[in-house]
Amino acid sequence: MLVTSPAFQTIDRVRERLQISSEKLGQIIDFLMENGLIEKKQNRLIPKNIDVHLERDSPLIAKHHTNWRMQAIRSLDQELPNELHYSLACKVAARDNAEAAANSD
Repeated sequence: MLVTSPAFQTIDRVRERLQISSEKLGQIIDFLMENGLIEKKQNRLIPKNIDVHLERDSPLIAKHHTNWRMQAIRSLDQELPNELHYSLACKVAARDNAEAAANSD
């Protein structure tokens, strides 16, 4: 998603923003290119298919949710003034959950 912003379409800018090693970033870029999600054009990383969806029964779904939560936790430590964090406690009745599950098929 980061490369959907023109400001983050170079390898250096992505590495700076994500604060990861060049080796790890290379692995990520290779994976994204192999799976048709980005391409390199004139030293830029261009998104190809940004409509990506994991089904709830995907073996990767737990990792996906964990990654987003870990990013939120990391950003709390940085205390950047332009970051927004919002927490909400809510209740979902078992009946509502059953209705949602029935309507998702």
